[in-house]
Amino acid sequence: MASKDSALLQRFVDDCRSAATADDAIVRIVEHLERLVADPAALAAEVTPAPASIPAAGVEETLYVDDDLTVSVVTTPSGVNQPPHDHRVAVVIGVFDGAEDQRFFVKVPSGLRELTGRSIATGEVMSLGRKTIHAISAPGLQPSRAVHVYLGRLDSIERSIFNPETFVEETLGLDTYADYCRPIEGATSDA
Repeated sequence: MASKDSALLQRFVDDCRSAATADDAIVRIVEHLERLVADPAALAAEVTPAPASIPAAGVEETLYVDDDLTVSVVTTPSGVNQPPHDHRVAVVIGVFDGAEDQRFFVKVPSGLRELTGRSIATGEVMSLGRKTIHAISAPGLQPSRAVHVYLGRLDSIERSIFNPETFVEETLGLDTYADYCRPIEGATSDA
């Protein structure tokens, strides 16, 4: 079954569409996503299965997009550090399989400085502000799967990516994103 045919996900998307333009949009979307990932097995049964081989840049299945909202299921391979990037819109992430390690950064005159990160485990939700610069990876040997809700039309926003060695800022492109994915030292990868 394709994720787009799921009644569970359609209700979730409808709830997010109603919440997206509200003054308390983030709070409402966090609540909807917490309910969605509270039963990770039920959600996993409703989404398109992860591919047997996951590219280093991951796989993103867009469930819904309009000017106010993008909802996607994101699969991140294990053993890969994805590059620092921004979204320029608020994001709410709910993990339903595996975990996502979030590394956070702040711009400094020389490029970026890494801040304290956070791991999001199965069944957990977190939100990122529109100015957040982050990079993700799936710790251990298991890929991560998560629902990402962006408060905007992600495919039409000019975003930034940062070279993982030099932290030089560039315009984000899918090829550059894939080129900047790096193996986690000492990890085995499914990518």
